[in-house]
Amino acid sequence: MRVVSGFFICSLIVTIGYILGMLVFLNDYEENRCEMTYMYEYPQFVRIKHDADHRFRKYGLYAYSEGRFTYDARNMKFSGIPVLFIPGNAGSYRQVRSFASVSLRKSLDDRPGFHFDFFTVDLNDEFSGLNGALLYEQTDYVNNSIYRILELYNSNEKSRPKNIILFGHSMGGVIARGLLTILEENIVSLIITLATPHSRPPLMLDSYMFDYYHKLQVTNKADNSTIVSLSGGYNDYLITPFITTAKYLENVHVFSPSIPLVWLPIDHLCILWCKQLVLVVTKGLFDAIDFNTKQISQDPEYLRAVFHHHLVNNNGLKIRKSIQSVHSTSSMTFRRGRSEWMENLQKQYTISLRNGVQETQYHMIRVLDDADYRYLTILTLNLEVVEWAFACAANELQGQHRICSDGIHLSHLSQISPSVRYKRKLLNLDTHELKRNYTEVTHVVIRVLPTSEPVTIQIDRYFEPDRKVEVKLPSLLSFQRNLILNETHEKALYYELMVPQLTHIIQSYKIYVDPITCNAKQHHATASLIVPWGNQNIYKHFMEGDKNPFLVRLHSSRPINNNWNLSTSILLTLDPVCRYSVSSWN
Repeated sequence: MRVVSGFFICSLIVTIGYILGMLVFLNDYEENRCEMTYMYEYPQFVRIKHDADHRFRKYGLYAYSEGRFTYDARNMKFSGIPVLFIPGNAGSYRQVRSFASVSLRKSLDDRPGFHFDFFTVDLNDEFSGLNGALLYEQTDYVNNSIYRILELYNSNEKSRPKNIILFGHSMGGVIARGLLTILEENIVSLIITLATPHSRPPLMLDSYMFDYYHKLQVTNKADNSTIVSLSGGYNDYLITPFITTAKYLENVHVFSPSIPLVWLPIDHLCILWCKQLVLVVTKGLFDAIDFNTKQISQDPEYLRAVFHHHLVNNNGLKIRKSIQSVHSTSSMTFRRGRSEWMENLQKQYTISLRNGVQETQYHMIRVLDDADYRYLTILTLNLEVVEWAFACAANELQGQHRICSDGIHLSHLSQISPSVRYKRKLLNLDTHELKRNYTEVTHVVIRVLPTSEPVTIQIDRYFEPDRKVEVKLPSLLSFQRNLILNETHEKALYYELMVPQLTHIIQSYKIYVDPITCNAKQHHATASLIVPWGNQNIYKHFMEGDKNPFLVRLHSSRPINNNWNLSTSILLTLDPVCRYSVSSWN
């Protein structure tokens, strides 16, 4: 009887633990905040016949078009840059619609002098993620389809594309990489994969699947092709985030919550139509074109720089200007005439231009030798000026004020900051380092061009040890919050919480940022988890009425064999109208 009772109690505990674990798993899902993409005209799919059709009667090749543009497609007249979409496990060829339609509209609106022709393969909605033999059949058909697509452009030899861009969703991305192992010539310059399991399949059910992945590792021919891998993060229940990259594969790998202007976790199917993501990727696609040849660039370094700019560290500049600023020091001559120069010597202050400005303003921040003023953080709200931050030497007089005649660009060092209200740009500077590099510099200048829109500029100067705090994470059995900061400095804008103990994906903690006192009804603070070994940053906004904590966790663990001296950190961008208390809980 005692044995039965003991067994019953153990079974009950295990069952309760299982149920609780399932409840936590099912509730561990962020709200889908993706906007829908729409077609402006009715989508059309034109069948393209080729020699492989008699061997693969279940498959098909189609060209995507819309409304009045379908005439040329039906007559096999193509003059753009070819892009082939490969669907994934149980995927439809019609899933190309969002990227193809947005690309079409952008080429019509911007008129860059080129456009993209989107093609797609019908793989019969097969379960390629569960049957490795299907991967070989699909790869064979897609391989033949690529050559058939390039044949469609034979009419004009000068403008005839010699390369093709591949889009692959889920297992379609695996097929795209598999093509690199069998293509006889380098005709794939760029591969963009969406929620693709690059390192291993979610389920290894047969030897065919094992052999296919083994060939990808052994015969890695991605040297001349740029591979961009996008993962939806924790909202993707089908493809675990950390298997969307591979150690042996050199690529641009990004999780959607860290992508500037996206900042959202995206589920497995939503990644195909999420408007925020589709717009960012499409912008990268257009910037990847060589304007001399009107075709995809053949420079892998340039392609990686383009997608790093759009997907990792977007500073708001045009891509060519951004790359030029990184590799060289450029200067700008400030316009004379109707402009206003002003300087504020306060340590922390806010410039509020509620009605905009009627003439150009230059706000000067003096570079001082005092260690208490060494580090500078600037946050702008609703400032639409692309080139807005400069360093300069105030050696000229305008009336009774010293002004600068020219300045060194600093805008490329800034980044677009996550936001709910207004577009925000963040710039962090070590002014002493700036002074060492440019000895003549006396001021950092913020330029505001005439506008009728409200603009806010927040400035914070500080001594770094006052704003950098090492966090000791709470123990597993902790039942109360651990206080990190009792109260932040008055008007403080920036804090950095060092979290060296956060190294593994099984770790999960909650960070609370609670306003103690606020001088305004509306306030906006942001917490950003920065992970040095991968583009897997995540963000959380703290505003009035929102008391939910910041759930801190990793998409992939810290690499074991790599010497990473930097630790994970949490950057707090606070609202100067409030003072905050910061605490943690497991």
